[in-house]
Amino acid sequence: AGEAFRLTEEDRLDGVAIYSLAVSLARFRTAALGPGKHRATMPLLRVVANATLARKESLTLRHLAGITGALARLVRQASADVEIVDIISNVTIEAAEEWPRRRKSGEAVDGRDIGYMCDALRLQGLHSSEFLEEVCLSLR
Repeated sequence: AGEAFRLTEEDRLDGVAIYSLAVSLARFRTAALGPGKHRATMPLLRVVANATLARKESLTLRHLAGITGALARLVRQASADVEIVDIISNVTIEAAEEWPRRRKSGEAVDGRDIGYMCDALRLQGLHSSEFLEEVCLSLR
């Protein structure tokens, strides 16, 4: 966690590091975000979500989808912090709206990435018409 905060301060937290942090937090969500464990993890979760928003256009679509899916799985455990939940919702919507633009520009998209995005939207009860339209077009 300390390294992530240092990289953030130095503005050196790249897409791979953000992805790794998000996936690690999601894998260990019960232990990391369990009762009494919020002191270090919640600020780290905030760093990951804010860094994703700030770098969404430079992240690969695979990393953006993976980070979004991982963050969505953390919403239930982070529900005590409304601000973090809102940031994660913003990440999900921004990522869903970024996806069609990337696809139209020729960036490769695979089924797993689509699945992560669909799951993130579903877990949070969110909807993106642009994303849904692109998914329908890609299935044709």
